[in-house]
Amino acid sequence: MKFLTTALIIFAIFLFCSCDEGLSPGSGITIEPGFSGKIIFKGDWPQDIQTTYIVLFKDSLKSSADFNALNLKYVSTEIPEGTKEFEFNTLTDISFGLVESGKYAYLAVAQSTSPVLSLVRSAWRVAGIYEEGSGQLPSGMIVIPENKFLSNVEITCDFDNPPAQPPN
Repeated sequence: MKFLTTALIIFAIFLFCSCDEGLSPGSGITIEPGFSGKIIFKGDWPQDIQTTYIVLFKDSLKSSADFNALNLKYVSTEIPEGTKEFEFNTLTDISFGLVESGKYAYLAVAQSTSPVLSLVRSAWRVAGIYEEGSGQLPSGMIVIPENKFLSNVEITCDFDNPPAQPPN
């Protein structure tokens, strides 16, 4: 009987000391960083648009020189012309790049007048910019925490009221 009591006490201590986090990331389960959500398009699509993508830049676009492949961290699959609502997921809808945890300066929907994906800044215009819900981050900025996948990221593209454009 003493053996059974001692074994139960040892088991209870082991259980109490080792099970405090459940299935947390520290328990060997990792969560791929990234984000998902939807783009809402309002108004009539511009006639001169050839391609539309979700783009993510690491650093701000202060000049046309910042519109480059080293700064560009993610490009979605192409968004079909005339779409009214487009759902996306950075883990599955990839044309270029994988999203890692960190702070990104510019998440937007960009449209090009060129049928070929290029980094010529003058061929691009911004149709919508991500606005973080609490209003604590600057326009376009998104922060992806370590071991976190953000859902319900939403961008509105209002063709009748376009956002401010980055420098040409």
